Amino acid sequence: MLKNASDALLAHETGDRQLTVTTRTVHGRAEIRIGDNGPGIAAGDRAQIFEPLYSTKSFGVGLGLSIVQQIMTQHGGGVEVNEELETGAEFVLWIPTVHVKEGAVPA
Repeated sequence: MLKNASDALLAHETGDRQLTVTTRTVHGRAEIRIGDNGPGIAAGDRAQIFEPLYSTKSFGVGLGLSIVQQIMTQHGGGVEVNEELETGAEFVLWIPTVHVKEGAVPA
């Protein structure tokens, strides 16, 4: 995730480059938020970014985000993309902080 954010910043040649990592516990889950002020994710790419072998880069295989999503799901969590940003991108990796019955959604 940090490598993707760094690559996005390198592709963004103007302005002050920023990469942020924050953590918090909210609504029964622990979150790691990774954000950058790079070019962001095109609306047409958002639906596909977690698909294996999909990439918008001219290098790489396109497995990173699908593997991260699979790992988070295997641990009862997930990965979300913050689509409300005006610039850049933010991913939220989360896992439950309490035991959740299979199929239940944390409050």
